[in-house]
Amino acid sequence: MAKMNYDIRQKVIEIAGNCFWYWDNFYSFLESCGIKRDHYLRYEGENKYKMMRNIIADLEEKNNEETLKDIVKNLYKLKSIPDKNVPDPQKAKNLLKELKEICGSDLIEKEIEERKRKEQSKIFTEATLTKVQREQKLSELNQEFLSLFSNSNHQQRGFKLEKVIYNLFRFFEFEFQKPYKTKDEQIDGWYKFEKFDYLLEIKWVEGKIRQDDLAIFDKKIDKKAKSTRGHFIAMDGFSDDAIQSISGKEPRIILMDGEDLVFVLNGTISLHDAIKAKVDKLVKEGNTFYKLNKMLS
Repeated sequence: MAKMNYDIRQKVIEIAGNCFWYWDNFYSFLESCGIKRDHYLRYEGENKYKMMRNIIADLEEKNNEETLKDIVKNLYKLKSIPDKNVPDPQKAKNLLKELKEICGSDLIEKEIEERKRKEQSKIFTEATLTKVQREQKLSELNQEFLSLFSNSNHQQRGFKLEKVIYNLFRFFEFEFQKPYKTKDEQIDGWYKFEKFDYLLEIKWVEGKIRQDDLAIFDKKIDKKAKSTRGHFIAMDGFSDDAIQSISGKEPRIILMDGEDLVFVLNGTISLHDAIKAKVDKLVKEGNTFYKLNKMLS
């Protein structure tokens, strides 16, 4: 059961009877400490000493440590007596001074530290909750992705894969646009990464992507601004000649296969880190198909 320090308790009771003259002011003080009207009015008719004693006893019985602390802290913060018309103003001032001496000069510092601790605890709890929620969301996306392998309808499977990938980009908070059409072509998606625009191509077909498929995608990029690059995702990977065809002068397409996608969806590598690694290899080495498993070795 919460207990107020005996010396502090007695001083608080004395202050209630000596520092407050008007009942309205006393009630306002009690309410500022979190004591409800129906609580203190049950002792209406008692003097202020007895009312405060009974209220403290109630709070102790209910283990309401927070309100007990607030009573002391709010009295401690008083810079002058609340009512100037009290019978003995000097005694009232002395009682407030004595309370400060009993509590020590660091009471307010302790309160500030306690508030900081609670705020940090709240932030940590919220961050932990958010982390759990994000892990759950990514897990759901991964389960949706894994379920596609049992889908025998290839067209439907490809469409659902696109949806998973769109949601993956949203999950990682990319600036992203879903599929759109220009005058003469279909774009599977677009995103921005490190000041470059990336056109997205997504395919799940039987066998590896061939050279002509990449050539068509490369022409789509040709029609856009110079800051445009490409990101081709193919579940079954790419043929050697296809990779070679885009690895010459000024390569501008990064490639990702199903294994790469697995590492992102199961949470092993974030999408940001995956794209960053592939772009770094593209820029520094001209490597268009850097495998993400090398990040784990």
